[in-house]
Amino acid sequence: MSPSTDDGLDAPSGRASHAAAFVPGTMLGGRYRIVASLGRGGMGEVFRADDLRLGQPVALKFLPPALEQDEEARQRLLAEVRLARTIAHPNVCRVYDVGDLPAEGDEPARSFITMEYIDGEDLGTLLRRIGRLPPDKAVDVARQLCAALAAAHEKGVLHRDLKPANVMIDGRGHVRIADFGIAVEVSADPASVDNAGTAAYMAPERFYGEPASAQSDLYAVSSPLEWPSAHAVSAPSDPSAIVTDTDPALVQVIMRCLEKDPVNRPSSAAQVAAALPGGDPLAAAVAAGETPSPELVAASGEEGTLPRGKAVAWFATAVATLGLAVWSLSSVLLINHTPMPFDTGTLERQTREMMISFGYTTPPADWRSFWRRDTRREPHMVRLTYRQSPESLFETLQNLPWPHYPEDARVYLDSRGRLIGLDIGGDRDYSDTTGARPTNWAPMLAALGSDTPPVPSTPGRWPPAFYADTRAAWTATIDGVPHDVEAASLRGRPVSLRLKPVDAPDERPAPQRGARAMASAVTTFTLLLVVAMLVTLARRNIRLGRGDRPGATRLALAVGLTLVIGLAVTRHWNFENPDLLAQGIVYTVQLPLLLGVVVWLGYIGVEPYVRRRWPSLLVGWARLLDGRIRDGLVGQALLAGVTVGGLLTITRAGASMVRGKLTTGTPYLYRDGWQFEASPLFAFSANIVVALLLVGLLVLARLIVRRDWAAWWVLGLFVVISGTLGGGNAADLVRNTVSIWAFLPVAVVSAVLVMGVFRRFGLLALAIVLSVNSMLLDAPLTLDPTDWYFWRGVWVMVIVLALAAWGFANVLGKQSLIPVEALDS
Repeated sequence: MSPSTDDGLDAPSGRASHAAAFVPGTMLGGRYRIVASLGRGGMGEVFRADDLRLGQPVALKFLPPALEQDEEARQRLLAEVRLARTIAHPNVCRVYDVGDLPAEGDEPARSFITMEYIDGEDLGTLLRRIGRLPPDKAVDVARQLCAALAAAHEKGVLHRDLKPANVMIDGRGHVRIADFGIAVEVSADPASVDNAGTAAYMAPERFYGEPASAQSDLYAVSSPLEWPSAHAVSAPSDPSAIVTDTDPALVQVIMRCLEKDPVNRPSSAAQVAAALPGGDPLAAAVAAGETPSPELVAASGEEGTLPRGKAVAWFATAVATLGLAVWSLSSVLLINHTPMPFDTGTLERQTREMMISFGYTTPPADWRSFWRRDTRREPHMVRLTYRQSPESLFETLQNLPWPHYPEDARVYLDSRGRLIGLDIGGDRDYSDTTGARPTNWAPMLAALGSDTPPVPSTPGRWPPAFYADTRAAWTATIDGVPHDVEAASLRGRPVSLRLKPVDAPDERPAPQRGARAMASAVTTFTLLLVVAMLVTLARRNIRLGRGDRPGATRLALAVGLTLVIGLAVTRHWNFENPDLLAQGIVYTVQLPLLLGVVVWLGYIGVEPYVRRRWPSLLVGWARLLDGRIRDGLVGQALLAGVTVGGLLTITRAGASMVRGKLTTGTPYLYRDGWQFEASPLFAFSANIVVALLLVGLLVLARLIVRRDWAAWWVLGLFVVISGTLGGGNAADLVRNTVSIWAFLPVAVVSAVLVMGVFRRFGLLALAIVLSVNSMLLDAPLTLDPTDWYFWRGVWVMVIVLALAAWGFANVLGKQSLIPVEALDS
């Protein structure tokens, strides 16, 4: 007979009749020599053979002769190969290929599959021979079974025929799940899937025609030998009634797997493995060189609930730390050292009245204002920037464009409501050649709030930002400090005002070169390198099908939606102009959409490698992404995050106090802008990205230094450097090298806190620490309830307290807050 053109096998030699089994020594295709029969069942006959081409033993599985002409059976054989080959796991029997024996005389062609030969026996035979496994070995076998099932389910494959006869144990005690002959894909149409399987191990729902599921596979892990009515109606026997020394935890796992309703069974094989007594499934997976699945990571680790006393102590510590952080921070915030008698609304009304006194009597169609730190004057102050326009204003990414219309105005007021700057103008019609008109400077000079009447001087220090036909200058004493004042007008109305202390330079001094510049360059380069690495890893993991995509999607949606809400709250909306409203929606959505994509790619890029090397960092994080918001480990991460976030704020405030003693600049803290209501939302979305970058740096360091401990040291050093550079008060830290060294010890302490909470409580706690620290630093915290911005700071404090309360409720679990059981005794 000529060889088959399909698989390249040579014509068989010494082939037995199909009516009889292959005898030892039979050559198949000139490559496989039959050694012995390993067994037969309703769906196949299995032989041990030697692969003469590769020089290794294999197992050959043939369809029974009665099914050789059954096209459905042949398709199942092909499906078994296709599905089994998608699963690469040490606890799953490897399937190599499909072979065909061509027809010979009146004997039809015959198909077979080649698979891994396991030198051992199946679990059913072993149990019949020895009775039962020792408890430790039984748990070990169960854990390996769960690992194999988790790998299959992760690939979307349901075994459907899990039973002792299909579980092989080799000579070293390693477990293999075999025989995927009736396996199906999770995505398969239930109407097209039969109800095949071994009745003694089938889940109750499958007797009523419901499709197979991961829970039906888990039922078979612990199923006793009972028939349909027993499966569906009778309660399973308690294993401890049969084997009295059975571990209660193991009994609980078995009984959960045998629940009649699949909803009440464990959600995954990983959850079963995590619930088994003894051992650490994550550590076992890492030690075996495997990458644990996201489900196994979420199901692993401790429950997370704490004894009542310990939970109360944690919560009290978090609250006390937060209170100390608010007290210390309020003492060093610039806003609390600047006289601010008027709230934003009052200053807006005052500015509109001021504009009328300047000759701009047409009511504005739109206005907008925002607070900023005034870096143009020493000591630094807080100023209000006010914009008004005869047309609707539109901001892009929280920025209003430069004045466009002729009467667009940008007015700068100090915290007392005194005029410190003015720009009015835009596109003008210069066809009016009537020339300059007399300008009444009195209202503008009165708005300066000078100590004495200004003295005229010669203009020339600052040209106006827009065209003007008249310029004037004065020297005015404000708060005892002489100031140069220059103004300009057009056709009798002021269009420009500038003032600055007489001795102050026009430009701020350039930052010092040297160590700070080098450190800043290294930090920037490192972050860019991490981003490039994350993109590269994400591309590779997407191609290989790696990564927790559902988790990445949930995370990206959470970050994107949070940022959308924050931008929507702070954006200046114009509902009267449909075009501007549509553009505003686009600008509100585009940045969160971009950030969501970045977060998704970053998480896909780094998560598989963290899950492989440091899976414990992701346990609480994975549980939260899985929707387990009441989980105890999530609660621990929240409490730890609030506590350490408060400690970081305390160290930051302390550093400002020390720097104030060592430098001539202002010791006060101030971020570049207030976003009162939305600061917690911005803090969350921004610090998720920061946390992912830090994790990416850890992975990058591990790739370079090749040692876990060295990678952690590299990450810690980066946190110290970035904390030192970011700890200063903008220009003060830039100009004073001594302030860098003053802040360095605090940066080291902060790095120890951050790294410690990251190592102990994982990625979720790291993100909470960074977010809480940012929220507190961004808030206008004050202890004086008469300050008009007091409730803006309270809003942030309430959110942080809510995080701590959420964590407290989680770690408390089902325990009551008050030990009422003591009253019963």
